[in-house]
Amino acid sequence: KIMDLLTIILFGMYIGFGVNNNILGTLIKNKVSRDVISKGGYLELGAFSGKFLNSFISSSGSSSTTASKKKAPLFVIIMIVCIEFIAQYAVTQGLMMCGSALHQTLAASRVIFAALLSTVRGRKITPLQWFGVLFVFFGIAAQSLPAPGSTQVTTTVDDSVSMYHAVFFSLGGTFLFATLNIVYEEFVTPDTDTGDMLFKIAVIQIGILLVTKLIYVYDSAFEVLIYQLFPLFYYYVGSYVAYLIAYFGLVKRVSSTSMGLCHGGMTIGVTLVSAYLFGDELHKYKILSVVLVVSGMALYSLFARVAPKTFNGDVVVMTEDDAIKESLSLHHQKMD
Repeated sequence: KIMDLLTIILFGMYIGFGVNNNILGTLIKNKVSRDVISKGGYLELGAFSGKFLNSFISSSGSSSTTASKKKAPLFVIIMIVCIEFIAQYAVTQGLMMCGSALHQTLAASRVIFAALLSTVRGRKITPLQWFGVLFVFFGIAAQSLPAPGSTQVTTTVDDSVSMYHAVFFSLGGTFLFATLNIVYEEFVTPDTDTGDMLFKIAVIQIGILLVTKLIYVYDSAFEVLIYQLFPLFYYYVGSYVAYLIAYFGLVKRVSSTSMGLCHGGMTIGVTLVSAYLFGDELHKYKILSVVLVVSGMALYSLFARVAPKTFNGDVVVMTEDDAIKESLSLHHQKMD
Protein backbone atom coordinates (compact mmCIF):
# COMPACT_ATOMS: atom_id res chain seq x y z
CA LYS A 1 0.00 0.00 0.00
CA ILE A 2 1.11 3.56 -0.67
CA MET A 3 0.62 4.54 2.98
CA ASP A 4 2.67 1.56 4.16
CA LEU A 5 5.44 2.38 1.67
CA LEU A 6 5.43 6.03 2.77
CA THR A 7 5.73 4.97 6.41
CA ILE A 8 8.72 2.78 5.57
CA ILE A 9 10.38 5.68 3.72
CA LEU A 10 9.74 7.99 6.67
CA PHE A 11 11.24 5.45 9.07
CA GLY A 12 14.34 5.32 6.86
CA MET A 13 14.60 9.11 6.76
CA TYR A 14 14.04 9.43 10.51
CA ILE A 15 16.80 6.95 11.36
CA GLY A 16 19.16 8.01 8.56
CA PHE A 17 19.08 11.74 9.23
CA GLY A 18 19.07 11.09 12.98
CA VAL A 19 22.41 9.31 12.51
CA ASN A 20 23.62 12.16 10.31
CA ASN A 21 22.71 14.74 12.96
CA ASN A 22 24.70 12.83 15.58
CA ILE A 23 27.76 12.54 13.36
CA LEU A 24 27.63 16.22 12.37
CA GLY A 25 27.14 17.19 16.01
CA THR A 26 30.27 15.22 16.89
CA LEU A 27 32.25 16.91 14.12
CA ILE A 28 31.08 20.34 15.31
CA LYS A 29 32.09 19.57 18.89
CA ASN A 30 35.48 18.34 17.68
CA LYS A 31 36.08 21.47 15.64
CA VAL A 32 35.71 23.96 18.50
CA SER A 33 36.02 23.60 22.25
CA ARG A 34 33.24 22.34 24.53
CA ASP A 35 33.18 25.68 26.32
CA VAL A 36 32.60 27.60 23.07
CA ILE A 37 29.80 25.23 21.98
CA SER A 38 28.13 25.50 25.38
CA LYS A 39 28.27 29.32 25.58
CA GLY A 40 27.23 29.88 21.98
CA GLY A 41 24.40 27.32 21.94
CA TYR A 42 25.26 26.32 18.36
CA LEU A 43 23.78 22.82 18.42
CA GLU A 44 20.53 24.13 19.89
CA LEU A 45 20.49 26.92 17.29
CA GLY A 46 20.97 24.36 14.52
CA ALA A 47 18.05 22.26 15.77
CA PHE A 48 15.70 25.22 16.18
CA SER A 49 16.73 26.70 12.80
CA GLY A 50 15.94 23.37 11.19
CA LYS A 51 12.48 23.48 12.71
CA PHE A 52 12.01 27.07 11.48
CA LEU A 53 12.84 26.10 7.88
CA ASN A 54 10.72 22.97 8.11
CA SER A 55 7.70 25.09 9.03
CA PHE A 56 7.74 26.65 5.53
CA ILE A 57 8.04 23.21 3.91
CA SER A 58 5.08 21.94 5.92
CA SER A 59 3.02 25.00 5.00
CA SER A 60 3.81 24.84 1.28
CA GLY A 61 3.09 21.12 1.16
CA SER A 62 -0.43 21.68 2.44
CA SER A 63 -1.21 25.14 1.03
CA SER A 64 -4.26 23.87 -0.84
CA THR A 65 -5.90 22.67 2.37
CA THR A 66 -4.63 25.31 4.79
CA ALA A 67 -8.15 26.75 5.18
CA SER A 68 -9.40 23.42 6.56
CA LYS A 69 -6.48 23.04 8.97
CA LYS A 70 -6.88 23.99 12.61
CA LYS A 71 -4.38 26.00 14.63
CA ALA A 72 -2.64 24.38 17.57
CA PRO A 73 -3.87 25.83 20.90
CA LEU A 74 -1.58 28.40 22.52
CA PHE A 75 -1.10 26.30 25.65
CA VAL A 76 0.17 23.39 23.48
CA ILE A 77 2.70 25.65 21.75
CA ILE A 78 3.95 27.03 25.07
CA MET A 79 4.18 23.51 26.53
CA ILE A 80 6.19 22.22 23.55
CA VAL A 81 8.49 25.28 23.57
CA CYS A 82 9.31 24.83 27.25
CA ILE A 83 9.78 21.04 27.18
CA GLU A 84 11.83 20.99 23.98
CA PHE A 85 14.03 23.96 24.87
CA ILE A 86 15.00 22.43 28.21
CA ALA A 87 15.38 18.95 26.68
CA GLN A 88 17.60 20.17 23.83
CA TYR A 89 19.80 22.10 26.24
CA ALA A 90 20.07 19.17 28.68
CA VAL A 91 20.93 16.60 26.01
CA THR A 92 23.55 18.88 24.44
CA GLN A 93 25.16 19.53 27.82
CA GLY A 94 25.04 15.87 28.74
CA LEU A 95 26.58 14.82 25.44
CA MET A 96 29.49 17.21 25.95
CA MET A 97 30.01 16.11 29.56
CA CYS A 98 29.64 12.35 29.09
CA GLY A 99 31.88 10.00 27.23
CA SER A 100 30.25 8.08 24.39
CA ALA A 101 29.76 4.88 26.43
CA LEU A 102 27.84 6.48 29.29
CA HIS A 103 25.83 8.74 27.01
CA GLN A 104 24.67 5.82 24.83
CA THR A 105 23.63 3.85 27.90
CA LEU A 106 21.60 6.74 29.29
CA ALA A 107 20.05 7.54 25.91
CA ALA A 108 18.74 3.96 25.73
CA SER A 109 16.37 4.80 28.59
CA ARG A 110 14.27 6.79 26.10
CA VAL A 111 12.76 3.50 24.92
CA ILE A 112 11.70 2.60 28.45
CA PHE A 113 10.39 6.10 29.19
CA ALA A 114 8.29 6.08 26.00
CA ALA A 115 6.79 2.68 26.84
CA LEU A 116 6.02 3.66 30.45
CA LEU A 117 4.40 6.93 29.40
CA SER A 118 2.31 5.05 26.81
CA THR A 119 0.98 2.66 29.43
CA VAL A 120 0.10 5.59 31.70
CA ARG A 121 -2.05 6.93 28.86
CA GLY A 122 -3.88 3.59 28.66
CA ARG A 123 -2.12 1.92 25.75
CA LYS A 124 -1.73 -1.80 26.42
CA ILE A 125 1.70 -3.37 25.99
CA THR A 126 1.97 -7.15 26.32
CA PRO A 127 4.72 -8.89 28.33
CA LEU A 128 6.26 -10.13 25.06
CA GLN A 129 6.38 -6.56 23.78
CA TRP A 130 8.12 -5.54 27.00
CA PHE A 131 10.73 -8.19 26.26
CA GLY A 132 11.30 -6.47 22.92
CA VAL A 133 11.69 -3.09 24.62
CA LEU A 134 14.16 -4.56 27.12
CA PHE A 135 16.15 -6.21 24.30
CA VAL A 136 16.53 -2.77 22.70
CA PHE A 137 17.56 -1.24 26.02
CA PHE A 138 20.21 -3.86 26.78
CA GLY A 139 21.37 -3.81 23.17
CA ILE A 140 22.10 -0.09 23.32
CA ALA A 141 23.57 -0.44 26.81
CA ALA A 142 25.94 -3.17 25.55
CA GLN A 143 27.76 -0.51 23.55
CA SER A 144 29.08 0.90 26.83
CA LEU A 145 31.03 -2.28 27.57
CA PRO A 146 34.79 -1.98 27.06
CA ALA A 147 36.48 -3.93 24.28
CA PRO A 148 37.62 -7.47 25.20
CA GLY A 149 40.91 -7.31 27.08
CA SER A 150 40.39 -3.67 28.08
CA THR A 151 39.10 -2.33 31.38
CA GLN A 152 38.88 1.32 30.37
CA VAL A 153 35.42 2.87 29.98
CA THR A 154 35.21 6.56 29.12
CA THR A 155 32.99 8.36 31.61
CA THR A 156 33.46 12.10 31.19
CA VAL A 157 35.19 14.48 28.82
CA ASP A 158 37.37 15.85 31.59
CA ASP A 159 37.82 15.27 35.31
CA SER A 160 36.44 18.71 36.17
CA VAL A 161 32.92 17.58 35.23
CA SER A 162 30.91 15.88 37.97
CA MET A 163 29.59 12.44 37.04
CA TYR A 164 26.29 13.28 38.74
CA HIS A 165 25.90 16.41 36.61
CA ALA A 166 26.58 14.43 33.43
CA VAL A 167 24.04 11.74 34.35
CA PHE A 168 21.47 14.35 35.41
CA PHE A 169 21.64 16.27 32.11
CA SER A 170 21.66 13.22 29.82
CA LEU A 171 18.95 11.30 31.67
CA GLY A 172 16.79 14.38 32.24
CA GLY A 173 16.96 15.44 28.59
CA THR A 174 16.18 11.90 27.43
CA PHE A 175 13.09 11.74 29.64
CA LEU A 176 11.85 15.13 28.41
CA PHE A 177 12.20 14.10 24.75
CA ALA A 178 10.23 10.91 25.48
CA THR A 179 7.57 13.12 27.10
CA LEU A 180 7.59 15.34 24.01
CA ASN A 181 6.72 12.32 21.84
CA ILE A 182 3.59 11.82 23.96
CA VAL A 183 2.64 15.50 23.68
CA TYR A 184 2.91 15.45 19.88
CA GLU A 185 1.01 12.17 19.65
CA GLU A 186 -1.77 13.58 21.83
CA PHE A 187 -2.21 17.00 20.21
CA VAL A 188 -0.93 16.67 16.60
CA THR A 189 -3.71 15.24 14.44
CA PRO A 190 -4.00 15.00 10.62
CA ASP A 191 -5.94 18.27 10.52
CA THR A 192 -3.44 20.24 12.64
CA ASP A 193 -1.63 23.02 10.77
CA THR A 194 1.88 21.74 11.57
CA GLY A 195 3.52 24.45 9.47
CA ASP A 196 1.97 27.22 11.56
CA MET A 197 2.70 25.34 14.79
CA LEU A 198 6.37 24.73 13.92
CA PHE A 199 6.85 28.34 12.84
CA LYS A 200 5.56 29.72 16.13
CA ILE A 201 7.55 27.22 18.22
CA ALA A 202 10.79 27.83 16.30
CA VAL A 203 10.51 31.64 16.41
CA ILE A 204 10.00 31.60 20.19
CA GLN A 205 12.85 29.11 20.73
CA ILE A 206 15.31 31.00 18.51
CA GLY A 207 14.31 34.25 20.22
CA ILE A 208 15.00 32.80 23.67
CA LEU A 209 18.31 31.39 22.43
CA LEU A 210 19.42 34.71 20.94
CA VAL A 211 18.70 36.49 24.20
CA THR A 212 20.23 33.90 26.53
CA LYS A 213 23.16 32.70 24.41
CA LEU A 214 24.26 34.56 21.31
CA ILE A 215 23.86 38.11 22.61
CA TYR A 216 25.85 37.14 25.70
CA VAL A 217 28.86 36.37 23.51
CA TYR A 218 27.79 38.38 20.47
CA ASP A 219 31.12 39.01 18.72
CA SER A 220 32.71 35.61 19.22
CA ALA A 221 29.45 33.74 18.57
CA PHE A 222 28.97 34.98 15.04
CA GLU A 223 32.67 34.86 14.28
CA VAL A 224 32.64 31.14 15.12
CA LEU A 225 29.53 30.59 12.97
CA ILE A 226 30.97 32.34 9.93
CA TYR A 227 34.62 31.28 10.04
CA GLN A 228 34.98 28.12 12.12
CA LEU A 229 31.74 26.18 11.67
CA PHE A 230 31.09 26.88 7.98
CA PRO A 231 29.87 24.70 6.28
CA LEU A 232 29.31 22.07 9.02
CA PHE A 233 26.68 24.13 10.82
CA TYR A 234 24.63 24.65 7.67
CA TYR A 235 24.79 20.95 6.78
CA TYR A 236 23.53 20.30 10.28
CA VAL A 237 20.55 22.64 9.77
CA GLY A 238 19.67 20.99 6.44
CA SER A 239 19.91 17.54 7.96
CA TYR A 240 17.63 18.61 10.79
CA VAL A 241 15.03 19.83 8.29
CA ALA A 242 14.88 16.38 6.67
CA TYR A 243 14.84 14.71 10.08
CA LEU A 244 11.84 16.81 11.20
CA ILE A 245 9.92 16.12 7.99
CA ALA A 246 10.22 12.41 8.77
CA TYR A 247 9.44 12.94 12.45
CA PHE A 248 6.18 14.80 11.92
CA GLY A 249 5.16 12.35 9.19
CA LEU A 250 5.68 9.42 11.56
CA VAL A 251 4.10 10.98 14.64
CA LYS A 252 0.74 10.90 12.81
CA ARG A 253 1.14 7.24 11.80
CA VAL A 254 2.77 5.27 14.63
CA SER A 255 2.80 5.19 18.43
CA SER A 256 5.28 6.91 20.73
CA THR A 257 6.83 3.57 21.73
CA SER A 258 7.51 2.75 18.08
CA MET A 259 9.13 6.17 17.73
CA GLY A 260 11.26 5.44 20.78
CA LEU A 261 12.41 2.14 19.31
CA CYS A 262 13.75 4.03 16.29
CA HIS A 263 16.41 5.36 18.64
CA GLY A 264 17.88 1.86 18.68
CA GLY A 265 18.23 1.97 14.91
CA MET A 266 19.92 5.36 15.13
CA THR A 267 22.40 4.03 17.68
CA ILE A 268 23.31 1.13 15.40
CA GLY A 269 23.84 3.59 12.56
CA VAL A 270 26.00 5.89 14.68
CA THR A 271 28.09 2.89 15.77
CA LEU A 272 28.70 1.67 12.22
CA VAL A 273 29.36 5.14 10.74
CA SER A 274 31.70 6.05 13.60
CA ALA A 275 33.62 2.81 13.05
CA TYR A 276 34.07 3.76 9.39
CA LEU A 277 34.79 7.50 9.76
CA PHE A 278 36.62 7.67 13.07
CA GLY A 279 38.18 4.21 13.23
CA ASP A 280 36.23 3.14 16.35
CA GLU A 281 36.76 -0.53 17.11
CA LEU A 282 33.77 -2.70 16.18
CA HIS A 283 34.36 -5.39 18.82
CA LYS A 284 32.13 -8.32 19.76
CA TYR A 285 30.10 -6.37 22.32
CA LYS A 286 29.09 -3.82 19.71
CA ILE A 287 28.12 -6.63 17.35
CA LEU A 288 26.07 -8.15 20.20
CA SER A 289 24.43 -4.75 20.58
CA VAL A 290 23.30 -4.76 16.94
CA VAL A 291 21.83 -8.26 17.30
CA LEU A 292 19.93 -7.36 20.50
CA VAL A 293 18.50 -4.13 19.09
CA VAL A 294 17.32 -5.71 15.83
CA SER A 295 15.82 -8.66 17.75
CA GLY A 296 14.04 -6.31 20.16
CA MET A 297 12.53 -4.23 17.35
CA ALA A 298 11.36 -7.43 15.61
CA LEU A 299 9.80 -8.76 18.84
CA TYR A 300 7.95 -5.53 19.52
CA SER A 301 6.63 -5.25 15.95
CA LEU A 302 5.56 -8.92 15.81
CA PHE A 303 3.60 -8.93 19.06
CA ALA A 304 2.05 -5.52 18.42
CA ARG A 305 -0.34 -7.50 16.21
CA VAL A 306 -1.84 -9.28 19.23
CA ALA A 307 -1.69 -6.46 21.77
CA PRO A 308 -5.05 -6.11 23.60
CA LYS A 309 -6.70 -2.69 23.47
CA THR A 310 -9.71 -1.44 25.39
CA PHE A 311 -12.37 0.00 23.10
CA ASN A 312 -15.86 1.11 24.27
CA GLY A 313 -15.43 -0.87 27.50
CA ASP A 314 -14.50 -4.15 25.79
CA VAL A 315 -11.08 -5.66 25.22
CA VAL A 316 -10.60 -6.32 21.52
CA VAL A 317 -7.68 -7.61 19.50
CA MET A 318 -6.43 -5.34 16.76
CA THR A 319 -3.11 -4.38 15.22
CA GLU A 320 -1.41 -1.19 16.31
CA ASP A 321 -2.03 0.26 12.84
CA ASP A 322 -5.73 -0.63 13.07
CA ALA A 323 -6.01 1.06 16.46
CA ILE A 324 -4.47 4.27 15.12
CA LYS A 325 -6.62 4.24 11.99
CA GLU A 326 -9.77 3.66 14.07
CA SER A 327 -8.84 6.55 16.34
CA LEU A 328 -8.34 8.85 13.33
CA SER A 329 -11.63 7.65 11.84
CA LEU A 330 -13.52 8.56 15.02
CA HIS A 331 -11.77 11.94 15.04
CA HIS A 332 -12.90 12.70 11.49
CA GLN A 333 -16.47 11.61 12.31
CA LYS A 334 -16.53 14.15 15.13
CA MET A 335 -15.23 16.82 12.72
CA ASP A 336 -18.00 15.96 10.20
